[in-house]
Amino acid sequence: TMMTTSSSPTTSSSHRPTVKALLVLAAVACLGVIARYNLRGDISSQPLRLSTSYNDNYELLDTSGPLDRLNTKNVAEQQTSETNNDNEYFVFLQKFPLQNTWQMIFHTEVVVCPRKSFHNDADFLSTLDQLLAETLSPTTDAPSNDSTKVPFVQVPEEKWTKQSNSKCVQLGYGGAACPSACCGSPHGNDNTNYALNSRHAVIGNAMGDAKQLFLYGVSDSINGMDAYRAVCGDSTTKTMPT
Repeated sequence: TMMTTSSSPTTSSSHRPTVKALLVLAAVACLGVIARYNLRGDISSQPLRLSTSYNDNYELLDTSGPLDRLNTKNVAEQQTSETNNDNEYFVFLQKFPLQNTWQMIFHTEVVVCPRKSFHNDADFLSTLDQLLAETLSPTTDAPSNDSTKVPFVQVPEEKWTKQSNSKCVQLGYGGAACPSACCGSPHGNDNTNYALNSRHAVIGNAMGDAKQLFLYGVSDSINGMDAYRAVCGDSTTKTMPT
């Protein structure tokens, strides 16, 4: 009797785990390339800085409680110190969704504006003062017992989009193939003469049309230029915190 034998399926099936593993690795690699392209956030303008050193000596900011430098005031205090208010600076945070992330991942920047830059819009100043007095809590380290107080508040879009005066300072950072300190934090004329209604971010893949603006408080001692120099000034002039 002639007996026939069939080939074992073991040989062909043994390659299946290897094929699956290669497919998984290929998928991960593709996702990595896509994520790097969309999430890296390369800066979108050159030159990056006005200069590499500063004549003034600035100490590095104490970051143990940075919001303590911001404060909110009640309306009575603001009305009785209107002259001093001209030296105040509003501190905002602007938030941009990143492209191709379904508006689930964001890029944020700080914008510092002198109060006097809004003197031509009394309604906007009134809105900011009202938010400071009625909504913002003084600090995050000592939260208010009032449940209606919050550490930051969104500024209505119909208000800030009217502010075209280029007197603000934009503070942000992104990816950059450069070795020097703060080289990924643009500080050119466009950044130091920034309009609050601008939808331009320091990185190229931010969705400017979907920008949101939040008010964090006011500073009566630090402006936008001071903040940048304190963090990014010449390394030989900075005193590191202990």
